[in-house]
Amino acid sequence: MDGRLLHNSSEYENIRPEGFQHTPDRINVHLRQIFQEVLDNLPKPGTLRHGSFHYIRDGNSKHVSIPVAYRLASQGVLLATIILPDSTPPCTELIVATLAYQLAQNIHSSAKHMLAALRRDPGIFERNTETQFEELVKIPLEMACMNALTEEKSKWPNMIVLGGNAQEFAPGSVAHKVLQLLSMLPVNTITHIDVQEEGLKSRLRSFAQMFWGFVLSLFYYFTA
Repeated sequence: MDGRLLHNSSEYENIRPEGFQHTPDRINVHLRQIFQEVLDNLPKPGTLRHGSFHYIRDGNSKHVSIPVAYRLASQGVLLATIILPDSTPPCTELIVATLAYQLAQNIHSSAKHMLAALRRDPGIFERNTETQFEELVKIPLEMACMNALTEEKSKWPNMIVLGGNAQEFAPGSVAHKVLQLLSMLPVNTITHIDVQEEGLKSRLRSFAQMFWGFVLSLFYYFTA
């Protein structure tokens, strides 16, 4: 699992894949419940499930998202992780670059299409999120799929784990835009969001509803 353009490597090393040894018991129980819930509800091979959300108390989302990512990586199904570090302001400008890097690492045939995009537009990382995503993630993955046999594609990893706090995933943020854009691709997303206060839960539910509203609007647009 290598996608640390954005991620803080020391945080990865400090959170061991197999558990939550360094957290208080009260938090530990909550984290284990969420961790098991994620594993129990993973989509079956060959199916897609966009927008799987888990809300985690007390700023401990990394203690679930990183072990989940390690577990998925050990099963050969992890495509990418986007786990936002605790920085102010968050370094969200690297999200698409981090995602593209991991896509090239895990689906090698996509890399040449990313290089073509970089040759066409050397300043692409100065473009908006939608343009970066289109040129460096969406088109390369679509081209790789178009040129691959069905049997080959069935073996590709398709799970993406995302983690951060409610502010980082707020509507209009880079992370929120990327999460919406991922809904157009043949990938499964699991998102862990830190909940710092009880009042945030209702707003986060609204966030999930807004996300699904976006997905439905895309569906009606493309099928109308």
